[in-house]
Amino acid sequence: AGGVAGPFHQEVREQAESTGVKVLQNGERVAGKTAAASVKSPPSAAALEKALTRIKTILGSWFYAEVKARNLIQKPEEIVHFSKLTDAQMLEIGPLLKRGWTFVSAFQEVVERLTADDEIRALHTRAVANGGRWYLSSVGNFGHVVVWGAEKDKTLAKVKETLARPSTPQPS
Repeated sequence: AGGVAGPFHQEVREQAESTGVKVLQNGERVAGKTAAASVKSPPSAAALEKALTRIKTILGSWFYAEVKARNLIQKPEEIVHFSKLTDAQMLEIGPLLKRGWTFVSAFQEVVERLTADDEIRALHTRAVANGGRWYLSSVGNFGHVVVWGAEKDKTLAKVKETLARPSTPQPS
């Protein structure tokens, strides 16, 4: 019922698989040979320490400690990648990581932004590649929630209910 089917979904599946991700009939992802072949060795201790020093300089001691403890970014190669971004990109990704975003999702949101000229297919492909059962993104002046899988209807109902609630005015 919630599986990936139809020509459009087949195209999403093929695009995900072209990046080294295999998508099972139920929409679950598993690493493929291409993904395994592209795995690099972890960065050296010196490279990791240099990355952490830059993160501390740009985002402060608290953020540095959280990254060092692997609370905000789990993989050493992602820590090094994060440290090589521009100051502005790091400052924009930092708050997303604090809110629980994965590094990959935050990086895509900030650095590889979809534009209003991209097709919906690109949004769906990104959603599938990020895993999980839902994906939140902004494209231009629009916010998008992409939900898929067996629980899609239940999740969409919760989103609709949340959005339908009247907001409580904040005292000024």
